[in-house]
Amino acid sequence: MRIKKALSIIMAVAMIITAIPFSVGSLAADKFQVDSEIFGTTKADSDSLIRPNTNINASPITRVCYSLANPLKSASGLNSVTTQATPSGIAKNSMKYASVLYAGETPTATTIVFSADDHVNSNNISISCSNESIRLSSVQKTGNNYTWTVLDGCAAAVGETLAFTVSYRYSYYDNGTGKTYNSDKIYKNVAYSYVESVVEPAGIYSYRRTWMNWGLGQDTKNRAYLTSFLLGIGVYTDSTTTGSTNFNSSGTTSDYGKMLIKEENGDTNTKWNVGYQANSDRPKATVYFDKGSYNNLGDQNVRIQTFINDMASDEKERTTITTDGIYEYNGSIDTSDTEDADSDPISASTADFLKLQQSSSSVRNTGDSYLQHFACTGGSDGSSGTYTLLLNYHTPAAYNDVYIRHSYTITVKTVNKSA
Repeated sequence: MRIKKALSIIMAVAMIITAIPFSVGSLAADKFQVDSEIFGTTKADSDSLIRPNTNINASPITRVCYSLANPLKSASGLNSVTTQATPSGIAKNSMKYASVLYAGETPTATTIVFSADDHVNSNNISISCSNESIRLSSVQKTGNNYTWTVLDGCAAAVGETLAFTVSYRYSYYDNGTGKTYNSDKIYKNVAYSYVESVVEPAGIYSYRRTWMNWGLGQDTKNRAYLTSFLLGIGVYTDSTTTGSTNFNSSGTTSDYGKMLIKEENGDTNTKWNVGYQANSDRPKATVYFDKGSYNNLGDQNVRIQTFINDMASDEKERTTITTDGIYEYNGSIDTSDTEDADSDPISASTADFLKLQQSSSSVRNTGDSYLQHFACTGGSDGSSGTYTLLLNYHTPAAYNDVYIRHSYTITVKTVNKSA
């Protein structure tokens, strides 16, 4: 009888237990939320807590140059260090005419921004990079945003993808229990930045003396120093020529650059076609138009920058420059029959894709003087193609007008990085 009674009690208790909703899994060690008042700890597996809202972003492109001593030269092999750069890819530099090179943009460093809500404590945040040579600034905290920048001079290879990993723990206050629980795991957010070389823009440096009579006075416009170059987000140089305008002085330099250099003395012909042939000498560039992020080429700041060196110290060297027309043609074509043809451009425009805006202003080389011709609504139809662009520069003067024409080949490739 006693044995039967004991068995009855055990069965009754078992029935009561099975009638209560219960999760065996909640007893597992990896799911157990510990009551800090009882056990003196607040650690808990984070899967059982409410995750904080976090986000991470990095600059999509990290620029590298040959060296900090030669920042305008493209990275090459082991000569490849990080540098601040403009959105168009021009490296930060201390050249006399740096503002002309920047063309209205500002050089910035690669930036990583991690955002988190109040559950993440700044003492629990750290950052690392897949490239151990990359050095980062101290973190700057503004509200719930944590920001680091890549320092100049770090070794990185063109084509490398930098992975920036922010690691953190977090805490959570449970309104139901009145307890604060800390994550027992380390969580990670990762952002990526692709390494590209700084841009040596496709361009032309031209020097032309059209009349050699120095006895005619200070304003005869008998010399013309003129530089043009193509810039923009997503613009990549295809030119094989070497050399550049010297942006630290006057004349040219062979230290960097992908510009066609043309200099000529003593010819009285007042019309000069530079880069007129569709050959390897002509400056060439490819523009990748991202239709997923921009409405047209103007949104990517695609432009021709026109610059004349400061020659104010010599009265007879002063030149005023304006443009008398911008011509656009389908395909890559010759824009004249000869270099010194005393005639107008080969024809009227046959294309209207790039839509470079005509500048109504003129500049005189007595300082940091430049013109800008911006693309407008070109590319909005999402098509691709190759075009020849001619800028007809004019140095107006009562005695001796001079026309200098610069021709470019520009290929537009439409992509959608958001797709």
